[in-house]
This record gives sequence, C-alpha cells and structure tokens, in this order.
Amino acid sequence: MNIGDFYLTKTNKLNVIYHIPSGNICKVSDEIFDCLKRNDYDNQEVIKLLSALNELPVIKTGKNKPKSELLNNVLFISSENCNLRCKYCFVEHGRYNGKTDTKNMDLETYIDSIRYALHRYPKGIKSIGFFGGEPLLNFDTIKEFVLWYEESVLNKNKDLYRTKFGIVTNGTLANADVINFLIEHDIAVTLSIDGPKDVNDSARVMVNGESSYDIIFNNLDLWSNDKLTLGIEATINNYHIKNYRPGIVKDWIDNLRKLNFNDLAMFTVVTDNEDTKITDAITLGKIYNEVVDYWFDKILNEDDLKCVDTFVLGMTNNILLKRYVSSCSVYNSLTVDPCGKTFPCQMFCQSGSYCMGSIQDQTDTKRDKIIEELMLTDRNDVKDCKDCWVRNFCTTWCKGNSQNSGGNLTSTVRIQCLQTKLIAERIIYNLALLLSDPEKMARFTRNFNRLKDSLGEKQDASIY
Repeated sequence: MNIGDFYLTKTNKLNVIYHIPSGNICKVSDEIFDCLKRNDYDNQEVIKLLSALNELPVIKTGKNKPKSELLNNVLFISSENCNLRCKYCFVEHGRYNGKTDTKNMDLETYIDSIRYALHRYPKGIKSIGFFGGEPLLNFDTIKEFVLWYEESVLNKNKDLYRTKFGIVTNGTLANADVINFLIEHDIAVTLSIDGPKDVNDSARVMVNGESSYDIIFNNLDLWSNDKLTLGIEATINNYHIKNYRPGIVKDWIDNLRKLNFNDLAMFTVVTDNEDTKITDAITLGKIYNEVVDYWFDKILNEDDLKCVDTFVLGMTNNILLKRYVSSCSVYNSLTVDPCGKTFPCQMFCQSGSYCMGSIQDQTDTKRDKIIEELMLTDRNDVKDCKDCWVRNFCTTWCKGNSQNSGGNLTSTVRIQCLQTKLIAERIIYNLALLLSDPEKMARFTRNFNRLKDSLGEKQDASIY
C-alpha cells in the first residue's frame, strides 16, 4: 500500500482520507494524516489503520457488458437550425461541422430509423430523445412521429419495452400547446438555461440579440406545471466566474427552482470560446463547493424535497455504494441526423470517422467495428485515469468529448476532470462531517435513498 491508495484533504481542521481501493472514507488525527502525507507507514496508529483497511473488500472493476437486444437510446437530431446564438455551442448552433445545407428531420426518416433500430434490437428501445439545434423548430413533425410510434409500434407490439420520450430544448418556442402535448405523452423535458438573467444572457441570446431568459420566465406558469417532468441543464462558464461572490450560488439555484424542476445538472463548459471558457480554477472550486453544500443541506433538512442536482446525487450514490463506473453506454445507443446518417451519440456527429453509415445501409460492417471499439474502450485504457483518485466512480469521462477535443477516445478533457475532482472532494468532506453525528447521518441516508429513486436505483446507499 502506498500514498497512491489514498486521497487526503484537510478542511476546517477536519482531516479526511478516502481509501481508493475499498472506497472507504475515514476521519483521522493530525498525526495519521501527516504520516500518510509523508508516505510514512512506520507509525503504530498508521499501521493499525492500514491493517483495518487491508481487511476490507476492494471495489470490483470490469469492462462494459456486451451489447443486448434492448437499445438504450435513440437520439434524433430533429433540427440542424437554432434560434439562439450561444457563445459556447459545441454544435455550431445546430450546424454540425459548419453545414450550410441545414435540414429538419422529416417523418419518413423518423420512421425508417425506428425500423432500422428495431431490426437490430428486437426487444425495443428504452428511450427516444429529440435534440438539435433547437428541436422545437420542428415540433409539428415530432408530434406526428410520437403519435405514429405510440400507435404503430407500442400499441401493436405489447411485448416491446415501453419507451420513454425526452427532448432537450432552449425553451423559447414553448407555448401552451407544446407543454400540453409534452405532458399528455409523458415527454421529459431538459431545459437549457444557465442561471439568473445577467449570467444566462451573457452567453445565451436570441439570433436578434434579445434575452432568452425573459422569454422563459415570462412563461413561468407553463414551465412550473406539476405534471411536467422537467430537468435543467446549466452550463457553468466564465460569466459565472465573473459574477461570483460568496453565497451567490444559492441565489442562482433558488432562481432556477422557480421553474419547478425535478432535477438540475450544472456542468462546466467545454469550449475554445474566449468569452466563456474557464480560466480561474480557484473560483470554479468555490462555486462547486457551494453547489455540493447547498444540496447536502437540502437533502438533510427538507424531508419532502422533490428536486435535486443529479450530478451531485449520482456521484454521491457511486461513492456510497462503492460502485465502479467503467464507461457510458455509448456503445448501446444510436443518433440519427436529418439525412439518416447514424452515429454512436450526438457528441460524435462532428467526427466523420465515427459515422456508422445510414439507416438505408443493409450491412453493418463499419457500425459493428465502431461499436466494438467503443464497447472495449474504458477507463483502464486512459492514461490520465489510471492513477486518478476518482477513477472508480467518475462519470465525467466522455468518449465523444475526448475524440472532439483530443483527437482520440482515450484522451481527457482537463476542465471536466477538474470539475469531477472538485465535486468529489466536497462530497467526501460532507460525508465525513455526517460520520460525527449519527442522527444527522440517519436522516440524510433516509432522504437520500428516497431522492435517488429518480435515478432508477434499487439498492439503498448507506453511510459507513
């Protein structure tokens, strides 16, 4: 055992170690902490601690599961156009690779894509998503497709998996008819908005320069409908850094909670845009400390909490369950563009080398080769991950982002790695605090297990 087996952090005079092989969190004395930091294992108290840790089972690691007859996800690029001009947009406002002949997906392509998918995955499709550009620019065709799928696929094939629908939108084209249709057909919505007006509109504006924030919040009654399944994606960027002051993160989240969301994800921007890319890691750390503290406080003290940050909840769950996360399931998903070209996911639509063919193809030679490569590539193949202390539970490594940013699947995106480590350190610190108070620990565990049902987990987490 060596110093590489531990992550050590000291905050507010609390000495915390995270034992990487077993996934255990311990509070230790100054003496033990300092010995471990010096890689000194001769101290008797250290020897006693190491002996106890050596008796614990290690986290099991392994490769991805083979492809099944059930497809995780079909994502449609419903429109290659957008009515916003977000500064950090990774798909060039829907114009993937700078396309000039942008299109909206027609009904025939939707239908042919489903037939293509079900031929290869006879048990069905877990989820179908609509992406862009801005998919609501093509909402009439989406409506036609959803009605066709429900009637011609699900109603006529009772043995198929009962597919869930979702849509990612900037929300500016929503109206009562749109919201009612989404509710009626149980279509989960992911709304992209970055925070209060000053922050959001610094990076996310309409084509004509008008505020996107005002349009969404002027329709607050639509979005706050209890029957709507709503998630928020907020992209933390340099405008958050510029506007940061201690305590402001609570204001940002409380402002978004007016939308009555079920879940929130606050991800760090990945971009080369000079206005929005992150250059201040210290302030980013302060922001994520406040994000984690906010949600730990809510989980602990609000017994009827109905919303949560899914990134914080998911990472906390992985840490508590000592779960190894090998990779995303991109090898078991499908993205289709308006021309019928197929990709593993939307992150690969910028890369011609990962186009798997089209829905008209009768052979799957290239597709099978790409899927096998994606399935066999996991964190153990990534040099930067092998010695990283969050390697067992990290969910940030994205093969598509790695390909886009570094030119290969096994590169890493530094800002995403930093984000994960910042959040993980604060989660572990908060869990260590709970270890000192059995009553709080029990209350947090109860509320946490109730909330995490939103992730589809069946196994209860416990704080040790």
